[in-house]
Amino acid sequence: MSAIVVIDGARLEVADNLTANVIEKHVSGLHSMAADLKGKLDKAAADKEEAEEKNERDEKDHKAAIDAKDGQIAALTKQLADAKALTTPEILDKLVKDRLAVMDGAAKVLGKSFVFDGKQIADIRRAAVAKHYGDSFVKDKSDDYVTPLFDAIGAKDGAGVRALGDALSRPGTRVGAEDVRDAAFSDHLKTLQNAWKGPQRQAS
Repeated sequence: MSAIVVIDGARLEVADNLTANVIEKHVSGLHSMAADLKGKLDKAAADKEEAEEKNERDEKDHKAAIDAKDGQIAALTKQLADAKALTTPEILDKLVKDRLAVMDGAAKVLGKSFVFDGKQIADIRRAAVAKHYGDSFVKDKSDDYVTPLFDAIGAKDGAGVRALGDALSRPGTRVGAEDVRDAAFSDHLKTLQNAWKGPQRQAS
């Protein structure tokens, strides 16, 4: 007795039911295998897409990190160039002269016992103004406010600069901050002591 087998919508007549069952079982196995392969193929495609997206994100992150490092290097290079520009002999000479002039003037107000080492010029000015006018004149005030007050007390007369110039003009001489301050102070005292003589009497 013949039997009918339906495969993908097509009707197929076979010799008997046993043959039909074998064919149906085989076709069902093929369908299961195809479904399994399709699932694996879809998963592989999804994994590939995810990997590509991850690689793209990693590349962007890597580029961003490189750009950040490049920016940091550029900033440090600029800072190094600026620092080198501030260490030319001309600038260093001016910084030394300016500091000595302030130290010389401040010593007249603060006294020779005041410790200048390790203090910024602005701090020295502030200490001299506070000693001369009182703490209220410098409290919560900017350096721009303090500087003219320092100048107003007659603190800058160039004695320190002259002492530095005299010291540096002697070859092989190493001058420390204390030596320069002592020389400046001595020069200033001599000027005060001989001021009454006038130019002609000093010359004689």
